[in-house]
Amino acid sequence: MRFKGEQDMRIGIALPLGKTVDGKFVSSFVNILKENLSVYDIDILTHTDIYVDRARNELVKKAIVSKCDYVWFLDTDHIFPQGTLTRLLKLMKDKNADIVSGLYFTRTPPVIPVIRKYVDDTYEPIFDYSGVIEVDGIGFGCCLIKTELFKKLEFPYFDGKYEERYGFQGFIGEDLYFCRNIRKLGIKIYVDTDLIIQHIGGLVNDQDFLPHKQDYLKSEQIKGEIIDDLSEYTQIPKGQVKSNLLNGCIEFKKEWEQANPLTKEDREKVYTNSYWEKYELANWHLSGRLNFDVNLVEMIKKKYPNKEISILDYGCGIGQNSLLLAKEGYSNITLYDLNTEFAEFRFKKHNLAYKKVFSEQYDLILCFDVLEHLDDEEFKSVTNFLKSHTKQDGEILMTVSFGDNGLHPMHFAGSKEKIKTIKNLMKNARIS
Repeated sequence: MRFKGEQDMRIGIALPLGKTVDGKFVSSFVNILKENLSVYDIDILTHTDIYVDRARNELVKKAIVSKCDYVWFLDTDHIFPQGTLTRLLKLMKDKNADIVSGLYFTRTPPVIPVIRKYVDDTYEPIFDYSGVIEVDGIGFGCCLIKTELFKKLEFPYFDGKYEERYGFQGFIGEDLYFCRNIRKLGIKIYVDTDLIIQHIGGLVNDQDFLPHKQDYLKSEQIKGEIIDDLSEYTQIPKGQVKSNLLNGCIEFKKEWEQANPLTKEDREKVYTNSYWEKYELANWHLSGRLNFDVNLVEMIKKKYPNKEISILDYGCGIGQNSLLLAKEGYSNITLYDLNTEFAEFRFKKHNLAYKKVFSEQYDLILCFDVLEHLDDEEFKSVTNFLKSHTKQDGEILMTVSFGDNGLHPMHFAGSKEKIKTIKNLMKNARIS
């Protein structure tokens, strides 16, 4: 559908459609048309497809056939402020750019800006921004492109697919696939970070994002530190470390199933010699566990202001919880696990004190996701040990994930008796 404006500049508004369109978008889109129909030669391009990469490719074809000078991709789950097209065209002129965008945020947690930089062979979110910035990757919720740019690219222009990286399959979305190809050609991508596009059901503007920002910067710092430590410890590139983190759980499961350990000694051998377990544990801390770890440290700081208390990290894994506590000044920390090499490496690298010899009793014992790895006899032995090594006014904090959810064949099932034992151990616990 074409509308003739006063100027000869032809703009194809490209709308990839699903089954439904939100009424808020319709209202915003009507306002866009009111602003621009009398000014520009507007062609409204639509394509309905369950695959957004196919929809974007077909929309580009239509824009080329319609001889549009620009393709303006708009997603139908966004709301656009007044003057959006004018600002994008001005930015394109000021920077002599081929592709420009506004800024929006992911609708659902984790809430992050949809702008990317390419670091260590991976696209990472950009959290610090101001004004107009150059980026390596964007989403296409509000993206203006010169149509002639597509002449420099091979078809398909957009392709969401799995690709092999470091021997593993990783997914790249259709938007980053496009951005990667144009960046290879030396074409710059600019984003006006003051042009905020509302994601329907999400954040209205970047002021709403500010409360989230510090949490995400802290999470990025923690993530970067773990990746740096793994890269230095294993002597492999950070890009491969990131790939290993994503595949650690699956690969550790394969190790376990191949070994098929039936005895306590066999299980301990797998844990001690595993290549992949440290990646599985690291990814566990960096995914759904990250906020738990941070909140845990804050809770301990409030409850135990005396930083000389004795702490035992039983089943310390990569040492993440005890490392965060050590960085807060807690200096009487004992590490225990079947293999503590990487945890010890991290403490030494960051010049933090730790012990490996058990004292008689502890003020605080951490035991996170350990007990589900023990058979009935080991479970009884370890819980007795934890009880006997806790001071009378001490505390045990733990989480337990009984049962195999499809990815953890090394987890034993729970029982009423085990749960009763755990509750008795944690009777004074604040976190469970």
